[in-house]
Amino acid sequence: YMKMQEPEEAINTYQIALKKNPNDISLIIKIGSSYITTHNYSKALEYYEKSVKNSPENVQLKLELSKLYAKLNKGENADKI
Repeated sequence: YMKMQEPEEAINTYQIALKKNPNDISLIIKIGSSYITTHNYSKALEYYEKSVKNSPENVQLKLELSKLYAKLNKGENADKI
């Protein structure tokens, strides 16, 4: 769906797959990236913050959240991550 410029459908599909494998970090990152693609930054931020809270040891998720903070000019938050 992402290749077909259908990020909303991609998000739905990724969420269904995530229910079957809730620990798949790549799916979590794809969902967050899809929210960013749709310019729904508040939803992406909320999603990544929740994901980092649920998996605080995961460096990949922290990096994605940090990049999003930087993109949103929230450098102080990016530095904390």
